[in-house]
Amino acid sequence: MANNLQGKSMGKEKQVINGMLQELIKRMKELNYEGFKIKRLKRMVNELQQNDVHSIDKVVQKLMNGVNNKEAYKDIDKEGRFAIILARNRFSGVTFIKEDIKHKTPDLKAMGNRNTIYFEVTRKRSIEDEWADPLEDPKLPSNKTGNIIGKIKAESKQLKPGEINIVVYWSSTLAVLEPEMKEAIKEIDSDPEQYKDLTGVLFTEDGAVSIPKLQQFYLFKNDKASKLLGTRLTKKLSSLHEQDIKQFQKGHQSILAMLMQP
Repeated sequence: MANNLQGKSMGKEKQVINGMLQELIKRMKELNYEGFKIKRLKRMVNELQQNDVHSIDKVVQKLMNGVNNKEAYKDIDKEGRFAIILARNRFSGVTFIKEDIKHKTPDLKAMGNRNTIYFEVTRKRSIEDEWADPLEDPKLPSNKTGNIIGKIKAESKQLKPGEINIVVYWSSTLAVLEPEMKEAIKEIDSDPEQYKDLTGVLFTEDGAVSIPKLQQFYLFKNDKASKLLGTRLTKKLSSLHEQDIKQFQKGHQSILAMLMQP
């Protein structure tokens, strides 16, 4: 009886999500989104459902709310992409967190090594002056390190006090690379009170940070945070991959071969 009720509930939830998805696709077509982006959206929602990610309707609604702003839409799209990465890498209970108007909340939570981890996902846009809303932060520094710190500082307001919190930082442009991130982390390390709820920053250059090591993400830990990462969880987060490791290696070998051609 309980299984039947659960099955009906899941079926109803899927119907709701699919209805929202169709409405979102309709609006994307009206706004002249490219066909491949619509196909990618369908594939993403389908895989979120296949991996039993919870509260998928929350991210679909956020995508609907941001569909008129294509840069904002890309930001939210990264949340869905990262949720799939967590599920593929055997994090359990991956859940989109409902936005709260009164209280800041992270984007996602998941279980790993018996710990609940909260994730705030952000993206460095390709246009340099889009780091932050100038009305919110008119004095944002123009240098790279200052920009990175400003971005992380803004995202830190979303974190959950007293918990393991990770800011996931996607760089969609070569304007931010690993050396700039290392410099920014040094400054964060010098202000422990400001960043006490920030357990770490998980950084990727939109696909890889180290091709020789087959590494997609680089984890910068805050050793002065109120909640620290254990050794096993550190290793699990550092070894996240969007693709199977063999596919990841094959893809980058193909890119290198093309670059070496005369």
